[in-house]
Amino acid sequence: MRGLALVAMVAVGCGGGGVDDPDGGPRGPHGGRLVFDAAMLEDPPDAGHAVDAGFVRIDSGPPRLDGGPPRVDAGRTCTGYPTSCAVVGPYSCVSQRGCYRGGECGGYPRSCYSMYSSYACNSQDGCYWSTYTDSCSGSARSCSGYYGSSSCGGQDGCRWDDTCEGVATSCSLLTTSECALQQGCYLR
Repeated sequence: MRGLALVAMVAVGCGGGGVDDPDGGPRGPHGGRLVFDAAMLEDPPDAGHAVDAGFVRIDSGPPRLDGGPPRVDAGRTCTGYPTSCAVVGPYSCVSQRGCYRGGECGGYPRSCYSMYSSYACNSQDGCYWSTYTDSCSGSARSCSGYYGSSSCGGQDGCRWDDTCEGVATSCSLLTTSECALQQGCYLR
């Protein structure tokens, strides 16, 4: 609908009552030059684009290396040094571009020889219950051998520690909205 109204305005503006340009270009009713930019149909000028003497300039900045949408930042750039994912807390991790939540299983598994019931013994990975001696023996699996929170929590003496992993995205590759969320980055 906006495009139809713009075409109608251009057609009326180029019609009678105007002055023809000596080099053949169209002129408006009072001699003003008409400039039509098809990009204006898609992006309103108030969307952060620079407006200069009646012309709309759209500068999307340098190309994105990660294939994301072009930056439209009205001249402001994201700069700084992103905080390492390893330093970011596990709960802030998901808001950081390039980082993801991970974790590791830590602690010390309870010894098989300290278990006195068949249920507790058989629940501990690496231990087995002997009905002949009515005791638990074996070697409990190390906590570092678990790679998920549920399996780690199932081994008595082990605990899951949430971590933030990955490589934080460089500030210069972020859009203005992403820049505000990335720790260590700021708009300049």
